[in-house]
Amino acid sequence: VCTMQSQYSSHQDSLFYTPAWGSGGSCGSQNYSFYYGATSTMPTIMDFVFDGTASWNGILVDSMGTEGTDQSNNTCSQWSSATLPIEARIQIGRNDAGTRIYYSWTETDTTVTGNHWNIYPNIYVKSYDITANTVTTKSCVTCGLTSSPDDITTGAFFHYMSNRTMNVGGGTEEIPFTVSLDGTFSGTGPSSHYYISGVQIPTSAYTNPATPLSSTSKAGNGISKALDVTVNAYPNPTNDITNLSVNLKKYSNIQVEIVNNIGQVINTISVNGVAGTNVINVDLSNQAAGIYFYNVKTDAGKVSGKLIKQ
Repeated sequence: VCTMQSQYSSHQDSLFYTPAWGSGGSCGSQNYSFYYGATSTMPTIMDFVFDGTASWNGILVDSMGTEGTDQSNNTCSQWSSATLPIEARIQIGRNDAGTRIYYSWTETDTTVTGNHWNIYPNIYVKSYDITANTVTTKSCVTCGLTSSPDDITTGAFFHYMSNRTMNVGGGTEEIPFTVSLDGTFSGTGPSSHYYISGVQIPTSAYTNPATPLSSTSKAGNGISKALDVTVNAYPNPTNDITNLSVNLKKYSNIQVEIVNNIGQVINTISVNGVAGTNVINVDLSNQAAGIYFYNVKTDAGKVSGKLIKQ
């Protein structure tokens, strides 16, 4: 999981060129690396998954409205030290079954500060259901959360999210968080440490389709959303046979590989695909219960995903 920013330059050495825009005078002499007021060029959080071969896919998790300061002349920070870096502290966890992934990070409400610096951070969380290929909306963990004598709302600088969630029943998972705070913002005083309880995500929260990413065989395309080919597996989990619904914009040969959890190809299927929906049956009835992966290769690119045999 990582953050990505994208700009371009006509400079001949643009490979090593980092553009910056003025911050309007806030936070000293620092400059933003993305334009303040931007709505589509913000840093984005992406989850990349490699399938054991030379290809990858993944999802777009979310975008962040703020970025970390660069430690120089940090005059708008709450901290008395002007050299403290303030980062998003992106973290990831999962449930015991491995079917849900949880992401957390910190960012600042730009409508309050009027700038893009992460100087009053709150913790945000979002989750991805691998089986259903759906995500939750982004929710704030610490907004409105206070505990005397320290207010960790807009002060969650040092948080940790557990890499495992707790199943509290009914399909709901609870995510343990801790956050530490030096209420004097001096960096030299004692810190208070808090456990944040009650951060729960029920099954009903997974209402939005995930935004996919995939590599492609077309030269020069680089990263692209998987728009020319999409794949949906159903039923998944399955007891015996699952269907891969492959949607193509135009005719293409379809090559399907089924791979077990140690990387062995256990089945290959070749289909002459047509524009529209192509349904391919995958028989797992003779396979042991567990996790398997499919790789669907077409002229438009490659899509990979997970299958669960019960």
